[in-house]
Amino acid sequence: MKFYSPSIRQIDNTIEDQRQLDSLWAMSSEKISFVIKFENDKEKYFTLGKNRCFPWWGLSDTFRIDVEGNIDGYEVKPKLSFIGDVLDDDDKRKGEILYKTDSAYYDEDFYIFCELEFEKSSLETKSNPSKSPSDSDTELNSNHPKANGDSNGKIEVRVYSSNSYDDERLIETQYLPITLSDFNFPSPKDGSFFLDLWQHPTSWARYYDVDFFSKAHYQIIDSYIEGMAELGQRVSTIVLTDMPWAGQKCYEVEKNPSRLYEYKMVGLRKKNGEFKIDFTPLDTYMDICRKHGIDKEINLFGLIGNWDRIDFGSPVKDYVDPMRVEYFDEDENIYKFIDNRADLKTYLSAVFNHIYEKYSDRQIYVFGDQPSTGEFFRDYEDFLRECAGRDIEYKYALINDDVWDQVTPPMNSYSLNSKVMSRFCGGNRLTGKIAENAANMTWYSCCFPQTLNTFIKSDLMESRLVGWYTYYFGFKGFLRWAYAIYTEDPYEDVRYKDYKWAAGDMFFVYPGKDLAPVKSMRERNLYYGISDFEFFKAAEKIIGRDAILNVLDEILGKGQAIKRNGDDIIIQEILDERYYIKAKKKIYDLCHK
Repeated sequence: MKFYSPSIRQIDNTIEDQRQLDSLWAMSSEKISFVIKFENDKEKYFTLGKNRCFPWWGLSDTFRIDVEGNIDGYEVKPKLSFIGDVLDDDDKRKGEILYKTDSAYYDEDFYIFCELEFEKSSLETKSNPSKSPSDSDTELNSNHPKANGDSNGKIEVRVYSSNSYDDERLIETQYLPITLSDFNFPSPKDGSFFLDLWQHPTSWARYYDVDFFSKAHYQIIDSYIEGMAELGQRVSTIVLTDMPWAGQKCYEVEKNPSRLYEYKMVGLRKKNGEFKIDFTPLDTYMDICRKHGIDKEINLFGLIGNWDRIDFGSPVKDYVDPMRVEYFDEDENIYKFIDNRADLKTYLSAVFNHIYEKYSDRQIYVFGDQPSTGEFFRDYEDFLRECAGRDIEYKYALINDDVWDQVTPPMNSYSLNSKVMSRFCGGNRLTGKIAENAANMTWYSCCFPQTLNTFIKSDLMESRLVGWYTYYFGFKGFLRWAYAIYTEDPYEDVRYKDYKWAAGDMFFVYPGKDLAPVKSMRERNLYYGISDFEFFKAAEKIIGRDAILNVLDEILGKGQAIKRNGDDIIIQEILDERYYIKAKKKIYDLCHK
């Protein structure tokens, strides 16, 4: 049994990097994890935690793996997951999926992901009755978040064996020493990091083979929105036309063919020449978002800069931007597409009116993806203003150097690709217009650049570094084009359009049998990085931003923090998690003085 960092994955069932963990350090407000490697050479049956069941062959060769923590004053809550692998673009199998099942067969070495959460023990609470559960919230909102002392303990990994009807036997025990430092800061869900992952709800319905916006679909949506909320998601995606991205050109892809089309979140019918719009799907979706605390911003998709007018076509003959809006004609009992500007205006005016009236408490943006000219979509903006009968705020994801050069403030919630961002890094700080506006913006990666990305081929530390670079460069958050948009069967093959998209570009999570997402090692490392961001923000209240940047300079900013390299970027090649843990510990120590 060996212990490894959660930022190291197995490749073809071996961990080539031999950096093993011999101890753990954490703060009481965060979750941490480690990977356990079990050496095995024959088919056996394994269960996790307190769960107990038997293999098809009966009662022999059955083993149970359990983890317990012993830290004075704290209850340790371990969560164990078998790590499944997937076939990457280089034809190597890589650790990725954190299965929900608590039992599995293995006839070779295998790996378990163990996540730890910490909670003040009931004895600790009773010994200090003056401290109520709300005290920690008060500390978070004060100018001086709490940084108390350290508690030492151990994490114990036990392996039990059973045979026939005999009692279980403890056959192996190993320990990881742990130091837990008491420091209060919010979780990603409750913090200030602004995560903007686009949602693809009709993709989720397709995979599970349920009707769009049916009762079963809403159950799925609820589970996926909850998963995003845990990460710190702040934005609700509303799709208002059909196939705005033209299915990401899925109609051209014959290898692993998959339907990637998204559809509008309203029902549209026409009778006696009048449109009737059913807003139930949209409003139910928004209720689910609000339920999980995603109630700050709405992005309206499919209204500007839609894709592939030439290759995929457009039904509206007198409007250039390809708007595809299908409706059911009740008089003729057939489906049609809106094919003229006047009907398009009627539809959009009703949609705008509903959204602006019902969701006036939220920031609403019309989202445009990757404009290719400095003029953006000025003519389209004029038409949408006419439809809405009011001024509209726009939000753009920028990937073109020339377009960025012509952008003028305000740029609230604009997002800048990291390749463009790399142009404006002078040494280890951003410069110019981007530095002046970063606090109101996000940054993003997509199918490029290849470095500092969240692909399966990417080092897992790159997912975690999303939170670190966001704080380091002063952005408010991070955007990515997909939390989960699925190929027909992502468990069979995650690779898709490999001439352009690296495996993993399309999703952070996998579809679970329980209609809820299955997490991945990339998703967990993204979570840990966002949690690190929240720690930096809390520590900033005690020691100031400059003190934190001085520590981060030692690991992120040696030479030049980020620089352009053709179509790629270069970052500091320190990808050993242990160095980042030392940096966090140094910041904690500064707060504790």
